[in-house]
Amino acid sequence: MKTKLIGLGILAAVIIAAAAYVFISNSQTVTEINGLWAAKKIGLLEDEEVQELLRDRYRLVIDYAKAGSIDMVTDDAEGRDFLFPSNQTALELYKQVHGDPVKSEIILNTPIVLYTRSAVAQALVDSGLAAVTNGVYTVDMEKLTETIEAGTTWEEIGLPQLYGSVSVGTTDPTKSNSGNMFAGLLANTLCGGVADESNLAEILPRLQNIFQKLGYMESSSSDLFDQFLKTGMGAKPLIAGYENQLLEFAVENPDTWEQIKGDIVIMYPTPTVWSSHVYIALDEAGTAGIDALLDEDIQRLAWEKHGFRTGVYDTPTDAAHFGVSGIAEELTQVAPIRMPIPWTGSLKRFHSGKEQIKDGRFYHTGYFDAEQRPYRLQVQKPASVEAVRAQVEELSPEQKARVEEVKNSIDLMDSQAALQYGVGAQRNISSFSDNILTQVRSKDSGYVGELMSDLVLKVKEVDVDGLDEGFLDKLPFLKKRLPGR
Repeated sequence: MKTKLIGLGILAAVIIAAAAYVFISNSQTVTEINGLWAAKKIGLLEDEEVQELLRDRYRLVIDYAKAGSIDMVTDDAEGRDFLFPSNQTALELYKQVHGDPVKSEIILNTPIVLYTRSAVAQALVDSGLAAVTNGVYTVDMEKLTETIEAGTTWEEIGLPQLYGSVSVGTTDPTKSNSGNMFAGLLANTLCGGVADESNLAEILPRLQNIFQKLGYMESSSSDLFDQFLKTGMGAKPLIAGYENQLLEFAVENPDTWEQIKGDIVIMYPTPTVWSSHVYIALDEAGTAGIDALLDEDIQRLAWEKHGFRTGVYDTPTDAAHFGVSGIAEELTQVAPIRMPIPWTGSLKRFHSGKEQIKDGRFYHTGYFDAEQRPYRLQVQKPASVEAVRAQVEELSPEQKARVEEVKNSIDLMDSQAALQYGVGAQRNISSFSDNILTQVRSKDSGYVGELMSDLVLKVKEVDVDGLDEGFLDKLPFLKKRLPGR
């Protein structure tokens, strides 16, 4: 009997030890989830305190790849556990493309704001476009949009030292969430309410015109904000961005911020819009990220170190540690964004240069309504592939080699590179022409001028049909213009 009791005791001890081992092993197991993360929140994810909380409190490691908010919800997300775009509109787009996710939750918020220099801020106030109350600057979006559309110059609002017309620098709305959100804010302003399918056709041409005047736009809000800080008032007088950008910068770069804070002004559009960062769980494993990121301590760090307004820490009454003046304690003038999904997608198609072929003609895809019908098409001239191929075959081997060299030097998918190709040569030609014109203007043309005028008259009288074909065939630029050729 005693032997049996000893045996049972040993067995119980073994079972307890095994259970303890399993418990300890499981408690030390760390689950890794993989997803796509919008670039603006990477500072939060790479925060060592945040990583420690995720690992120790939730046994969780979040692996990620950077992606744009629109791209991540429209592309194939196979193999991903979650998506974390920077706006709630992206969630609606995801639902239209893929259906309802396993779970979703808004984790962080930050409003769209304008950044400028003190001199510009004062000029905006003096011209009635902005106001300042208790140190907080606000911008009347209706008046500002009217000023932009009217082509009012900076000089006309009291800033003769600035070049060009009043504008708000922004990121490319087809690539960056901040630009997309600001486009939505402008759309609301243009229609006098909330932009939707009913007023889309009317406001799109006006919206397009505003953005076309901006020229090159950064694809990253971080790059735009960095350029704003580094290049000074003349290069970027007024830009759109996130509130948290400045707050996070002040925390991470205290010495630099101390030097420039007297000249940097944060301004709140009235109304503004929230950039709501929504976490989208694609499977059960991905849902673990929601509970973890909503942890009270992580939410506190999101505000104190990275400037995100959260469900727990959403009022900047304790914002003194940022050292940033003019932070609004409460945002009451906030407009909803109900941007039509077809607009978002078609904007991207329009700017990416994708084409359609219809009735033998090439078309640039324009904007689409809810039924994917084009609002307008920008028609290009009919193109004959065979005619182009025939012209290519007429080239000499040396010319073909040169064509290949030039073709390979241009990335046609990079719109900026394509636009900038040949700029140097154009600049040299322009400089040469200016020099020649200067010389001409400085002298009396006299006899030479008379000869040139006579030559022009005689050229106009030439019967091109009677000229020798062999000679003209050697002049491609004339050959194209001769009848029958």
